[in-house]
Amino acid sequence: MARQQSRVQATGILHSQRPGRSVPSFEARVHFWFEAKFGEPYTPLSSTDAYDLHPRFLAQFHKSTRESYSEAIHLAGQALDIDPCYAPAAALGALTRGLQLTQGFARPDEALFAEFARRAVQYGKDDPDALWMTAMGIALAGDAQTGASLVDRALSLNSNLAHARMTRGWIHIWLNQPKPAVDAFQRAMRLSPFDPLGYFFAGGLAGAAVEEGRYEDAIASADRALQEEGW
Repeated sequence: MARQQSRVQATGILHSQRPGRSVPSFEARVHFWFEAKFGEPYTPLSSTDAYDLHPRFLAQFHKSTRESYSEAIHLAGQALDIDPCYAPAAALGALTRGLQLTQGFARPDEALFAEFARRAVQYGKDDPDALWMTAMGIALAGDAQTGASLVDRALSLNSNLAHARMTRGWIHIWLNQPKPAVDAFQRAMRLSPFDPLGYFFAGGLAGAAVEEGRYEDAIASADRALQEEGW
């Protein structure tokens, strides 16, 4: 993420120069600074299209349908074609792919999922949002332990990130740890009481209640999850 932010910063500096002004020495210094910092040549962003696509694939993700998940992955792929280092697109692709698989919306495609996850972790290792999304996607695909390590890093970067707490809660459930799962979901709800993914919080509480044999609580939380999702 730091690399991406620095590339944006450098591109913005270069584009802010007055039209027609020749600044070869200044441009050379920008290239030298970027290469010294990251050990790779600086390639300026040709446009902000990758960022422009972000709200579009996020909107498709939140529709939570077979078609919208497919469109979200398509848009995330477009963003990565423009900027291969754009961790948010890769992370959302990994998360959406994991949800597709668990809901039976798509056939397994390990190569596509692995590529999304690899880029998200490589370029988003200091981005807690990229990390929790990738953690959830990997855990949904069946590797809860790796998901746990990624979301723990996200929480070490931002302990008040509600979505990371929610992800930790689900991973606790998949690791048969219902009590810490309840704590994680309740904290997520306190951090973001009107969250657009609130149905994931409530659904998680329902799952934990089932694990603990609290079936009336499970029904109440499941009803809340359905209401928040709009059913």
